[in-house]
Amino acid sequence: MHNPSAASICATEVEGSGKKPETDKTSEPGVVETKNVPIFRREVYRTVIREYFTRRKYKEAFFHFKCICNDPEIELTAADKAVLFSRIANCASDAVLIEGIDDPELVGELVQSFGVFLEKYLEATPRALTEQPPFSGTADEPKKRLKEAMELSIRFNRNALKKEVGDWIGKFIKIDFPGWGPDLALGVLMEKINEERTNYNRSGHIENTRIFCEIFIEVSEIYEETYDYSRAAVMNILSDLAYFEGGQNGEAEALKWATRCIEINPGDLFAQSRKKYIEQRQSVEEQIRRFRHDTGNTIAGINAALHSALTDTKISMAEMRHYLKTVQNELRQLYGVHRFIQNKQSLFEWINIQKEIEDILDPLEKQIAHFTIDFHGETRKWEVDVDYFRLAFSNLIRNSLEAFERRQIPLVSRKVVITLFSNEKKILIEDNAGGIDPSLTGRIFSPYVSSKGIRGKTGLGLSQARMAIEKMGGSLDFPDDQPEHGARFTVNLAEED
Repeated sequence: MHNPSAASICATEVEGSGKKPETDKTSEPGVVETKNVPIFRREVYRTVIREYFTRRKYKEAFFHFKCICNDPEIELTAADKAVLFSRIANCASDAVLIEGIDDPELVGELVQSFGVFLEKYLEATPRALTEQPPFSGTADEPKKRLKEAMELSIRFNRNALKKEVGDWIGKFIKIDFPGWGPDLALGVLMEKINEERTNYNRSGHIENTRIFCEIFIEVSEIYEETYDYSRAAVMNILSDLAYFEGGQNGEAEALKWATRCIEINPGDLFAQSRKKYIEQRQSVEEQIRRFRHDTGNTIAGINAALHSALTDTKISMAEMRHYLKTVQNELRQLYGVHRFIQNKQSLFEWINIQKEIEDILDPLEKQIAHFTIDFHGETRKWEVDVDYFRLAFSNLIRNSLEAFERRQIPLVSRKVVITLFSNEKKILIEDNAGGIDPSLTGRIFSPYVSSKGIRGKTGLGLSQARMAIEKMGGSLDFPDDQPEHGARFTVNLAEED
């Protein structure tokens, strides 16, 4: 297929007009073309628009506009050049995207020319905006050119999509003029993100969306305060894409983006809901794995110990009672986890809260730490779900005990004080195990947040404890007034008014 050059097209007659495009007259007869007349009002420009562009003959329009641009007899201002460069780039993209030119060689030339003339357009624009104020009224033109650049990049440079689109976004941002700059570039990018996300007919549209989102986050980082809402919205999209399309690691990535979104937009309900759902799912899944592991180990240990206890005739009653109490507590803990992971509804009953706590601590007393229970109030009868209460309280105590072990605090110095306020149905649990790392205090109840520093301790204890208390309509908090060398938690089981 023969592809006509710009020179050959300039020498041909305009189809249907019987004459060549004029280069020396405006639409008003007798008026000589000068630089005082904007290019878009000159007959040479309007003829190409009328005879080619509006008839969707974008290839011919492309070559004719190039001819006008290169004609030394036509005087062009900065604004004229910007208009022509923009139109040439526009015709190049429309010839490929709308007219449907299918000759590979010509398509390659048009795509390359689009980039060249878009670059020229952006180089001419700052001066055009300064010298020709009316030029600033063409706000839709730069938006259209940037959209075309992104579309051509998707179709013809997919392997370098992020770099190429990121470069174009950066060049549009550099134009410091009202209506341009980051407002224009990031606004168009946001539109393209939403458009590509729902472009179900295009193969790879999800990956394209993800790339555009990443560009938005990276480019807008220096404008954080100005674009906080937009950045949060894009992070939500990334969270959504990761959750539904991210494969094996998708859930973790979705949680990461939801968390970042909340950091800059704390009131974002979508991100809050997504984060809570993922954390609960991860917690439950991990508890299932731990439940299976702990169940197997516990049953094996119970069987072995019971066999020894039954065959050892020298075992004392005190030793037997201590072991059986330990086994009982472990089984009740496992039963609580079993109900928890099945999301069973709370079953309330009246219990002596102090005796229940003493029962939990009984196997631990004087062997792992020194416990003190202070009681304030009139009645020791509280209405709770026993399994959920024991699960939460045991996890809080284990959190203290693990901290003692981790910091190698001597047994004689290990102290845990439990203060019961019966009238308020409130419990304070305070230890002297060194306290919580300040960098974690704002998120210690999130799953997998842990100061333990080892993979085996995943930080699920506090998360599980809080959810167990919440299942009973209560709350578990880490108050601001912390002891100097320890940690304090507050359990509130009072019903809300």
